[in-house]
Parts: sequence; C-alpha cells; structure tokens
Amino acid sequence: MSVERVNHLVGLYIDHKMSLEEDAGWHGESMLSRFIDYKGDLPAPTGNDLAYLEMINEIRYIRKAHHELPHAIRLIDALNDIKRRVLIANSYMNKRTFIVGDREVRHDRYSISLILHITPDSYKNNLKAARKRVAEMDKRVRLDIAC
Repeated sequence: MSVERVNHLVGLYIDHKMSLEEDAGWHGESMLSRFIDYKGDLPAPTGNDLAYLEMINEIRYIRKAHHELPHAIRLIDALNDIKRRVLIANSYMNKRTFIVGDREVRHDRYSISLILHITPDSYKNNLKAARKRVAEMDKRVRLDIAC
C-alpha cells in the first residue's frame, strides 16, 4: 500500500472541498451585507453598475479540476463516515499548527481523536483501515483501466 498515493488522493479531495472553484460570483458584497452596512437604508443605484464586467472578473475563480479528482471523490466518499473523517482530519490537521483565538495549537493524532470524539486507538485503527481501503479500491480501478 502506498501511503503517498492515498495522501495524494486525500489532498485532492480536501483541496476541492476547500477551494473557491464553486464560489464564483460570491466574492463581492451581498445584498444582506449592504443592508447591514447601510443600516437598512440602501442607496439608490448609481447607473454605473457593470454586472457583465463583474461576471467576467469572477471567471478567474473557476479553474479546471484535477484529472484524478472524480476518482478521489468516489474513493473517499465510499468510506464509512468515521473512516472518512479520520482520513481527512489526519491529512489536514496532523502535525500542523493552527491559530485558535490568540494562541497557536499544533495538532497530533491524540488531539485529533479528542476532536472527533473517539479514542486514540480507534483513531489509529480507523486511519489504518481507511488507508488500506482507499489503496485497495484505487489499485482495483487502476488495474481495470490498464486492462
């Protein structure tokens, strides 16, 4: 089993879930934010609204997905919930530092298991099983393609 290969697929999955590619058109002010900013008294339109120009600018947020992304999504979504959460959390959080409030927090497998409300042993076993399952499914699909 190639842990690097599984990590690559999980990385594609995480990048997709956290990307802006599905958010094109939602980067500017919303009507709700304007309503709050102007305390309910919205100004009249200026006549200089260039919606088509804004749409063209938003296209930059759309990019072509990685060619293995559909494969990664199928494999990871095929896992049961706890295995999927452990695999993603391990890839995204393990040995990384995050700012929480006014301090830095570095996560390890123990702290991630607490966040997921499972024991460290359950975390370890589910991570091993998830990696094995993804590697097996990946190998099967790649062999089918090669034949």
